[in-house]
Amino acid sequence: MEANIVKEIMLTERTYVNMMIEFITTYKRPLEGILSNEECSTIFSNIVQLEQVNRHLLEDLGREVETNGEKASSIIQPFIRHLPFMLPLYTVFISNYGEANRLISDLHDNNKRLKAWLVNKKPLQQYMVCPVSRLPRYMLLFKELNKCAPSDDLAMVIKTLEDAAKQINNIA
Repeated sequence: MEANIVKEIMLTERTYVNMMIEFITTYKRPLEGILSNEECSTIFSNIVQLEQVNRHLLEDLGREVETNGEKASSIIQPFIRHLPFMLPLYTVFISNYGEANRLISDLHDNNKRLKAWLVNKKPLQQYMVCPVSRLPRYMLLFKELNKCAPSDDLAMVIKTLEDAAKQINNIA
């Protein structure tokens, strides 16, 4: 069971990082030529920094799992190292999420060039919700991991994520 959850964490992190890379290359960069700097800043916020910190986390997770096997400790230590950098970035993105969605809707209704560019593409909101749902996803996975491989470090990571979620909910 522990190994399966570790595999799921690795798989979902890899999928998430790939989605963020796609979001940046397929949407952010091309839209920089269509939208104003302010509009891009509002919509994409700090997505590049989020992708970077999650890519580094994924690389760290890969090294740990390769070295120590598919154990909870292989997953927990990289999170302990990366959460101090990740949580402030997620707070910024999630705090900006509502404004970004309102702007996207407004631009979609009023910017013909953007509307034409978005034809036959996935909705921007489909990508934007991914960082918003990432922290709750981590909590669910870590709580499952804690059922089969409890540890003080794992409890600390769960508490850190729960505290961050409360803080973000108070801001957003």
